[in-house]
Amino acid sequence: MVLLEYLELTGYWPPKRTDVAIVIGIVAVLEAAKWAARLPWVEPMLRSRLERWTAFAESSAEWALAGKRPTIAIASALAIILASWAPHYLTWPYWTDHDFIASLALGWDRGRLPWRDQFGFQFPGEIEFFWVLGRVFGWGSSLSFYAADFALLCALLTTVAASCRTCLGRWLAGLTACLWIVGYYTTLPFTLVAQRDWHTAELVAIALMLLALGGSRWTWIVSALLYAAAMTIRPHAVVFFPAFVVALIFPPRGAAAGWKGILFWLSVLGAGLLAMFSPVFFSGLTGDFLRALRTVSHSGEFYGGGSLSRSWRLFTGELRDVWTLSVCSALLTVAWLATSPASRRFAAILLAANACALLYRPMHPVDHNYLTQPLVLFQALAIVAIVDAVTCDAIVARRTALLRFGVLIILFDLAFPWGNPYCDVRADVSAIKSLTTRSVPEQSPPGSIHAFPSTRGGGAVYTWGDYQATLEYLRQHTDASTPVANLLTHFPYPSINAAIGRISPLPIESVILVNWLPDIDFDDLVATTMREQPSETVVICDAEYVEGNLGRRLTRTRETLDRSYVPVARFGEIEIRRRIPDVDK
Repeated sequence: MVLLEYLELTGYWPPKRTDVAIVIGIVAVLEAAKWAARLPWVEPMLRSRLERWTAFAESSAEWALAGKRPTIAIASALAIILASWAPHYLTWPYWTDHDFIASLALGWDRGRLPWRDQFGFQFPGEIEFFWVLGRVFGWGSSLSFYAADFALLCALLTTVAASCRTCLGRWLAGLTACLWIVGYYTTLPFTLVAQRDWHTAELVAIALMLLALGGSRWTWIVSALLYAAAMTIRPHAVVFFPAFVVALIFPPRGAAAGWKGILFWLSVLGAGLLAMFSPVFFSGLTGDFLRALRTVSHSGEFYGGGSLSRSWRLFTGELRDVWTLSVCSALLTVAWLATSPASRRFAAILLAANACALLYRPMHPVDHNYLTQPLVLFQALAIVAIVDAVTCDAIVARRTALLRFGVLIILFDLAFPWGNPYCDVRADVSAIKSLTTRSVPEQSPPGSIHAFPSTRGGGAVYTWGDYQATLEYLRQHTDASTPVANLLTHFPYPSINAAIGRISPLPIESVILVNWLPDIDFDDLVATTMREQPSETVVICDAEYVEGNLGRRLTRTRETLDRSYVPVARFGEIEIRRRIPDVDK
């Protein structure tokens, strides 16, 4: 109790985790009892009982740590979490970030070029990812996207577990890190899953783990290409380059990289970057792409408001985080004191990666909450070195089994997503039914129910039923060539174009840019574009309540809609309008 009060007053981690304090307390009491049983002045009967109790606790811990029991327990927990989350995850709707990137890919496929015909500042990697999915699996469904995201997650978990088994000789450390990754990722709502920063971090982690393996040149080629893909999604991935240098300079025992190997990896990386930027080059969009980046950087406020002082504040704030300091200290200790060269090397690579991850978030001009995901991922990977030291290292192995078992229990407790609302078996049953019948779930999936509730009220503007009815109407009354403009202004800015596979006629990638870039007058540009649209053009807008800030910034656009577009359907607060022929001629 005193310890918890001290942690609460000083702000040190973990002030709120009573379960962690209980485990620490139990282990401390048993260790104190073992010490007391050796004191000669303790009453003999009490000493005998203490020896019996502590011997039973020690033997139980040894039994729990023996053989494959910890590995089986961790693997079972992983399977349970994924099985209760993955089925309904495949039915989640697009978040607005996914929607406009998928819309850019669809427009590019049909001749509307990003950065030129639709103003935006996305790097091409994620656009190309959506383009491949659309060409292979078809446009107008989120299923292929979330299935691909889940496949990438499984690839990350497999790589982490297999590389740890190969380098360290056991599955346990890698699987425990996988539990931390899954325990974090399955607690994210649809506004945070499958973000560009998560995909970037996943690709970097897989590339780094493959490089840590050493192995053949094919492994190096895949590693370099994955790192190149990460940098085409988010240029922030460049901060992880020192971690790759550490992995290249200190190859596994028996593998000799040398300067020729390093130059080979760098040459593949350069070729991969050129290949992944080639669609931009060959489409003649290089100037448009660079011009869009310059425009955003000088736009003022938000994306134009980055500075070195702001980045330094974010960086020093991350350094003051006790969990970050604890992870880095543990990695440094293992890298310095571990008896196994493989363990020291693995810890050094992960220490370099965690240090690099601290620079990722401060690089971005806007502090979005998903920018913390790369650091969280690499801190989860750091658990590999900690578990390996606790279970295998010769120095730690001399400690009692009770202490080592207590550490594993704490790591498991912190990783497992207790009370996770997104691990919902009932939602899985409904999702499996929807997936097999190719229908839409009757209720909003767990990850989006806060944004699309079943009933109106509670601050939500759009219900799940109204949203799905809107999509169904558009599928029946428009075709693949119909331009559909999404001008919905309230959270969660429902996905329209990507959800039904219709190109957007808007000159901007998303209406959200009106708020993000207030120094640019998008109102006149959007209004002019909407007046020039053909008669079949459809607009999705708010029926009555336009979001205040967007409403003030889109006055001419609203006037154009009222004059040139007539309402044809309404579902709750979502109104569908169609172009009045020749009204502006």
